[in-house]
Amino acid sequence: MKKVFHTLITRFNIEYLVKVPISLDILPSLWLKQRIDLFFEYCYPSIVNQSNKNFIWLVYFDVNTPKDILDLIKSRDNENIINIKLANSWINIDQMILKDLSSEIPSDIDFFVSSRLDNDDAIRYDFVESAHSFINGLRISKKTILDFQYGYVYNIANNQFFKKKIESNPFILLVEPVASKYSTVFAFQHKEMIYHFDSINPMNKRMWIHVVHDSNLINKSGGRSVLIKKSEINRNFGFKPKIYLITWFFYNFKLLLKKLF
Repeated sequence: MKKVFHTLITRFNIEYLVKVPISLDILPSLWLKQRIDLFFEYCYPSIVNQSNKNFIWLVYFDVNTPKDILDLIKSRDNENIINIKLANSWINIDQMILKDLSSEIPSDIDFFVSSRLDNDDAIRYDFVESAHSFINGLRISKKTILDFQYGYVYNIANNQFFKKKIESNPFILLVEPVASKYSTVFAFQHKEMIYHFDSINPMNKRMWIHVVHDSNLINKSGGRSVLIKKSEINRNFGFKPKIYLITWFFYNFKLLLKKLF
């Protein structure tokens, strides 16, 4: 059994006071409140739900985040799994991560693994377990990306799920042999990672959920939605979506009419 040190990394609101008003035209304080609600409704439960908890979760907040907000995060972290870290910029975030982990990484590990997760998204209950099992089954001699390419997009505005396949997506993991100089998964933008490291898609199981909402203009949904049981999402991802047969039917019916006329 190979010894793996795994850190899960979430950039929560770094530089939000500057970026949010420009890109979203909303008050940063309001955006932050909405993000906290999304975080604890979708992201946090999926981490608590992990079958393998052999990881450290670093959550990076802007240095100017109000103390009462940080206290709120701590008070809602019932499982005590969030390691709050502060940062003033996205620049060199990989080096900051390594510095924060300098006293945490054991000397006798075989692999250093870092994975990313946005604060409004979710991962399947066996995400960490599947990654570690896959690493144990391979001979990895150089830095390699594990790229779980299959997942869902969940649009909370209309409560629709969409199947997606995305290469080099925001859920990638970087596996680094102990002999290498560590980089972390934030060494490059996630879309660029496949141009710098070998990439493997471990399986075709749907391992993640992008949550689409008003304050997220990057993630997009479209096409024919799929009907999924609430119990399946709750079991696999740890949260209870608002799925209704009638809304699913009318959404796809309207889509069909648009194609016909």
